Amino acid sequence: ATERNLAGLPICMTFNDLDRAGDTGLCVQRCHCNEDCTHPAAYCDFTRANEMGGYGVCLFTDAPTRGDAGLTCTAADAG
Repeated sequence: ATERNLAGLPICMTFNDLDRAGDTGLCVQRCHCNEDCTHPAAYCDFTRANEMGGYGVCLFTDAPTRGDAGLTCTAADAG
């Protein structure tokens, strides 16, 4: 299995530390870098990577495209 084998696949999660199993969550994409996120305004956020097995999750910017947010696959592969 490769490091990126789950990137792009969905996961349901909550974003509130007080939430527990059974609470309503959101379905988001896992990511290794921005290009794993299919929406052009989504970027790969690693804030909760420890909980996600090292993966980030695709979150959205307020801009129509991701711009400078997140980590490009070129930068991730170089690092």
